[in-house]
Amino acid sequence: QAEIKPKLVAAGIPEERVERFVGDDDKSGSSSEHIRQSLYSLLMDVRAERIGVVAIRDVARLFRDPSQKGPVRFANACARAHVMVLTNKGGQWELLDMNDYGDRNTFIDWCREAATDLLEIIQKTGSAKEISVSFGNYAGGPLPVGYYAKPGLPAHLNGGVATRPTINVY
Repeated sequence: QAEIKPKLVAAGIPEERVERFVGDDDKSGSSSEHIRQSLYSLLMDVRAERIGVVAIRDVARLFRDPSQKGPVRFANACARAHVMVLTNKGGQWELLDMNDYGDRNTFIDWCREAATDLLEIIQKTGSAKEISVSFGNYAGGPLPVGYYAKPGLPAHLNGGVATRPTINVY
């Protein structure tokens, strides 16, 4: 995050006005601001016009909301408070004016891409889990849709022989 400060200064923000805010509260970027306390605090500061520029190292770390409600609310709050967003896309830093329709749409599009990437990751891990389960592997936890597990029995309940859970297709 140290790389962001020079970008802000280069964009014309006085160095003494740049404050570092680390708001990673170990909540998913797909969670709403009501669950993510640090994002909620940031949004309240934006709405109170205590912030002029929000620097985001990676939009995907802030928003991966498939419903797109969070990014739109954030962009609208920034527009009302005349807050700009400095963010990185593919190694290129961009300063986006949320009052500019094109910049706001660019920000929302990048958030949409992040949400799509998240859904693809979920699909791939779900597919990998389904393949693993189809070979009889089961380590507990939720199973992919279309499968169910019959629990195995511990040795003391099964004549001294422990049995593994069995995986079945619906």
